[in-house]
Amino acid sequence: MFKELHSNFTDIKQPTDIEKVLFQNVLLDAMISSIKPQLQDKYFPPFRLFRHHTHSLFPISRLTDYQWILDLLSQRSLLSHLILIPPQETDNYIDTCRENDVPIPPDWGSTLWQYRGVATIDFLENDKTEVWAYESSTVQGSCIALPRWDIRPEEGINEISLLGIICQSKTTGKACFWDNLSKETGQRIKGGTDLTFKISDTKKW
Repeated sequence: MFKELHSNFTDIKQPTDIEKVLFQNVLLDAMISSIKPQLQDKYFPPFRLFRHHTHSLFPISRLTDYQWILDLLSQRSLLSHLILIPPQETDNYIDTCRENDVPIPPDWGSTLWQYRGVATIDFLENDKTEVWAYESSTVQGSCIALPRWDIRPEEGINEISLLGIICQSKTTGKACFWDNLSKETGQRIKGGTDLTFKISDTKKW
């Protein structure tokens, strides 16, 4: 049934990326809603996180610009599965992390980050994954960063392409996440050994 719905969606017109995200999130919500409650408890939390991210990367300014999708969803009784994440007017992510005793990582390039070597087992399948750590002097907890290198000498490329940061509180067990995605452009912030960026300039997950 859902495959048929997806086929009908693409047959009507060539959808844009935003329209694809909007419609596919509706289908995912409807599919998870149709399974057993114990499975819903398993799949809904990561899906809600995924949906939040996609609405941040593909923001919708006016829902009326997508009236043809609304009409299609209404015809198929799926309109109730259309859930939008409104953009936050203020960035309170860091405040929320602090309230839960999660340490805030220093800006990338700070001497507070301690190099711990190269991952011996690179399950992320990158050319090289480094391990960096930070331990707060004021909050019980620590952070780990994994700069993942893209090394292609024949193309003159030797840079950090992905850089995820996880910070966890020792007292509450809660964690906060950052990535090398520009809050302004949504693009990866890349560079070599001289790469620097402010945590406040990145997207928070």
